[in-house]
Amino acid sequence: MLNSKFLNRNVNTIFIMLGNECNLNCKYCLQHPLVEHPISHEINPDIYDFIEEVCTELSDGNKLTLQFFGGEPLLFWDNIKKIVVETKKRKLPVEYSLMTNGRLITQEMVDFFNKHEFWVCVSWDGFNVKQTRGFDAFAPGSKQRKLLLQIEHLGVSAVLSSYAYPINICDAFQMIENAYFPIHNHHLYMNVDEIMDTGGIPQDLTNFDYDRLYKEVALLANEYLEERKNGDVPADKYARNVYIHDRYSRLRWFYTNKENPGEYTNITCCCGNGYTTYNLGLDGTLYPCHNTSEKAGSIYDSYIDYLNNIIKTDTTKERISVCKNCPVVAFCCGGCKLIPKDAREKTYCKLKKTVFMPILEAVQEMGRELVENNGC
Repeated sequence: MLNSKFLNRNVNTIFIMLGNECNLNCKYCLQHPLVEHPISHEINPDIYDFIEEVCTELSDGNKLTLQFFGGEPLLFWDNIKKIVVETKKRKLPVEYSLMTNGRLITQEMVDFFNKHEFWVCVSWDGFNVKQTRGFDAFAPGSKQRKLLLQIEHLGVSAVLSSYAYPINICDAFQMIENAYFPIHNHHLYMNVDEIMDTGGIPQDLTNFDYDRLYKEVALLANEYLEERKNGDVPADKYARNVYIHDRYSRLRWFYTNKENPGEYTNITCCCGNGYTTYNLGLDGTLYPCHNTSEKAGSIYDSYIDYLNNIIKTDTTKERISVCKNCPVVAFCCGGCKLIPKDAREKTYCKLKKTVFMPILEAVQEMGRELVENNGC
């Protein structure tokens, strides 16, 4: 690709915002308080030129991720196909991903995803998913489960809430892993996010037993570190290992990165939304986050005007004096810019600390033991 020598954008992902309608009504949906109006469903052909231009600024060998997003993206199946066909026609260095609740999955979709090497992630909260989402995509014997398990690059993503604690989620993920691995001979991708209150979610979702939560994470962290020492992860503990490994990796990166090792200096959101990640509407509108309908500009605006609008809505810099002294900033890196102050003070920060402190403490304890035993 043609790479600029100076001041090129560093964009690695574009969320293709297909529409904000959905066929479920999940209790903790981030978008409910944030989406004020529908977004366009009509494709402006100029977005293909925009995507192609972004691709020209990729480092050699890198690919741009096109993340198809809703609402529920499978409601907009025809547009997904159109965009894939056009970007393939242009031979752009892109890869495709999609997050879905899985309810609308068909054999045609599965075949299409496998043909074009899509990464497909299913939002699924485990054994109590009906209490949070009202629908179970992996219900035993269901047509959705059968179809989803055929997908070559499949992931599951849960939201940790008072209905889904870490061990519960891990055991549920392990159940899907046990069914998936024999079919594809590779592992299921797994992700767990802590619940985020962007305004007015039902309080029963955040009514945590914090003592239970702390103890479960501590147990999983100690299991993980023991497995790393022994160099062996039992097949039936794979999901538990992944849960801690993701958080351990964040901790390790924070203290070993080349730029500011062990120091929190963020003045922009850690997710990169608006900066290294673009959120692109089909009509060419650009948004500060894919979970909102608030506009930040369009593909026709000057880059500086667009960037100024992104910075205006980013509250990360306002919290740096508080966040830099927090013991778990290595994990959350200042957190989500969409969380209002009252929710942050009430549940968000307490939840982050309860989940991540046991991991930090377990790593510190192992470090002390290594020092006392001369590194052995």
